Amino acid sequence: LAQHVRQKVLVAAVARGVPTINDLLKRADEDKSGALSYKEFYTTLRKLLQLTAAAVTDDAVRQTFKVIDKTGDGALSREEFATFLRGKNTSDDAQLVDCLDAKNKLAARQAALRREARLKLLRKRLRKAVQLHGSFFENHSVEWSLDEFLDVVRNTLALGAHAITDADVEMVFRELSDGDALH
Repeated sequence: LAQHVRQKVLVAAVARGVPTINDLLKRADEDKSGALSYKEFYTTLRKLLQLTAAAVTDDAVRQTFKVIDKTGDGALSREEFATFLRGKNTSDDAQLVDCLDAKNKLAARQAALRREARLKLLRKRLRKAVQLHGSFFENHSVEWSLDEFLDVVRNTLALGAHAITDADVEMVFRELSDGDALH
């Protein structure tokens, strides 16, 4: 069961552009404690990696957490989580795609390509919206919140959750905040 969950986690991470074990660990450790609580582990699977209960049941998440938690202290140390992800690889800098079995490498790469296509569509529609409604965007005098941006994407640009996920919208929002999403 844990190996099945491991492959699902790795495929989802690669599909969402998380390149290395270290990168996933940094994103998963929300409180920066150096360990993952069950809540952080669960949130990583459900929200960051968007693994649905159909893909990995809540029971499978709980059981996998218990298997990974070798010390039984109710938290996954950085090493416990990295060992789970790493499989036969020896480095935390290993590309996550290299931790996958052969069958799942192709699936992960295909999912990553589909995600890139969705992000390209979002960026294209954002460029068009800025051209058509430039004064609206330029006259918005305060910083945009993620919720406001999500509202524009869902309602003004008419991109539903079927077209692009909230996590991908959030990623583009962060890119825009850094000034490089529309290139």
